[in-house]
Amino acid sequence: MKAYQGFMGLFTLSALSFWALQSAPQELLDVVKTEPKQVIDYFSLDYTKVQMNSEGILDNKLQSEYVMHYQEKDEIHLTRPIIFTYKPLTPEWVTHSETGLVTEGGEHLFLQGKVTIDRVADTTHRAVTIVTRDLHVQPNSSYAETDQRAELVTGLDRMAGVGVQFFYKEPMVIKLLSQVRGQHAY
Repeated sequence: MKAYQGFMGLFTLSALSFWALQSAPQELLDVVKTEPKQVIDYFSLDYTKVQMNSEGILDNKLQSEYVMHYQEKDEIHLTRPIIFTYKPLTPEWVTHSETGLVTEGGEHLFLQGKVTIDRVADTTHRAVTIVTRDLHVQPNSSYAETDQRAELVTGLDRMAGVGVQFFYKEPMVIKLLSQVRGQHAY
């Protein structure tokens, strides 16, 4: 009986060893398949970029606590970016997010995490606040979109839905795409 127990223990140990050898190469391959190290070719603390339009009028301003540019992918990573968008005869739009990613030479801006877009009221425009997540902005087209839940607040009115398309040129258009609900106070 004792020889039988020793044989079973040895058999169990060899079976576990065989299983470990079979699974180890896959785990090692997963570890080896890391992305190549990206090289940061420049970075900045307390970054500010101001952009003018063709007539020399302030068009937009970007501020970020920390900016890193990765040489291989030509990507700019932003920490806590704030974007100011200026349009003639209307109050500025101010957009905050947790992080951001600029790609394709500034053609695409991906605001990640919680995103808040605000416009203060003036004599002819109501205040607007939009809260969503993971917004894709195309600055040259004055267009932004997300497939995440979004809430739109203007004065006492509140609307929410899943997915938003935001054309922030004049005339401004904000489209909530699905599951739209609203509260209107008078």
